Amino acid sequence: MSRDHPENHNLLLESLGSASGRFIANNPKSLAQWEKASKVLPGGNTRTVLHYDPFPITIKSGNDRERHQ
Repeated sequence: MSRDHPENHNLLLESLGSASGRFIANNPKSLAQWEKASKVLPGGNTRTVLHYDPFPITIKSGNDRERHQ
């Protein structure tokens, strides 16, 4: 199989689109936070040299005890 074969490229694009769609569907709060932050901060964060596609994940806390109680 050739690395530059069109079917391989299309499969990669389809896989990426599928993964992106799942990420968006599974992280609605992060999307909402990013949309809110994007209104006042370039790129939606304080570090404009960073880019996360489709948006960065938002983490409330590094402590996950709430999930295990």
